[in-house]
Amino acid sequence: MSQRLRIAIATVAVAAIVGGASYQSWLRRPSVVHEFDWGNVRGNGVLNGIAGIGVLDDERGRFSYHTGGRAGDAGTLTPAPTHVLAEAVHGSVSVRLLGFEDHERASAHDEALEVARIASAATTTIYPVAAIPVEIDLHFMPETARFSLAKRVDWRADRPYALAIFEREPRFDATTPTHELYHVLALGSSQLKSATAIRKIGAAASYEQVAADLYAACGELLANETLARDAPSTPRSTIVDPALGERVFEGVLAGDELAAALDLLAKDSAEAGMFGDLLSVTVFDQLFGEATAMPLGSPQATKLLALCSETAADPSALRGWLAGLVPAAGTSASARD
Repeated sequence: MSQRLRIAIATVAVAAIVGGASYQSWLRRPSVVHEFDWGNVRGNGVLNGIAGIGVLDDERGRFSYHTGGRAGDAGTLTPAPTHVLAEAVHGSVSVRLLGFEDHERASAHDEALEVARIASAATTTIYPVAAIPVEIDLHFMPETARFSLAKRVDWRADRPYALAIFEREPRFDATTPTHELYHVLALGSSQLKSATAIRKIGAAASYEQVAADLYAACGELLANETLARDAPSTPRSTIVDPALGERVFEGVLAGDELAAALDLLAKDSAEAGMFGDLLSVTVFDQLFGEATAMPLGSPQATKLLALCSETAADPSALRGWLAGLVPAAGTSASARD
């Protein structure tokens, strides 16, 4: 479940003119968010996620999934809000921000438009390089609310990809919907299910997590023409290897530590799916270098966009890119394309 839900709505035709340009429209379908058990997940922080249902029907081009989120371990479960704070459309992406009746958000329209612009940029430029219809409902929940909610989506070729995203007031992250959208696209695309990915489920989960982070970052870079460096974070994972015993990996991985992580990923142990956040901070640390932001057109941005395109189509390509950071692999970071 990635770290980064929607309620009954009336059917509404979406059409808008934003920033002087006209955009596509389609009929929004009725949708319901229900209480949903996200499994053995704990903590007060919000976790948004995508959970596949059954198997991909390649032949008929359809698949099903749950989209939603959870937060909190104690107290009464809170339902999803239904009050529409703002709506925006950009390209083929439709976004609604929802909150409870007493929630006020002066910047709601600008925020909804930013979400739509980022998702539109990622889909049309990075993957699948097409204007695919996407419906996003972003719910703002009270700071202390406990919730565990999801919407079932049965996708068909004539329907939009739908997302139910949750955030706690007053926080806002415009890239979270695009991150989750990548997981939906990966779930529904057999092209992303390489033989290696199918065989190495744990490692594939870690690489897909990084690919989703890159996808969202590239959407933001393209939409806003600059990408600011995230505040420093130090993810930590304790891995138990049958041969080496317990080992703690923390923060940006480099040298022998990165080599050891890649070795464990190659072995695809039961815990190989725990490296996503560690690999993500490592990748972005390398891409940004000493910079605090990368403008579109800069060498850093060019490298980021190239990596986004490569990993969006095949997340396992990250292994070779990361191996290039390990001196023993014979390729230095400065020599890497």
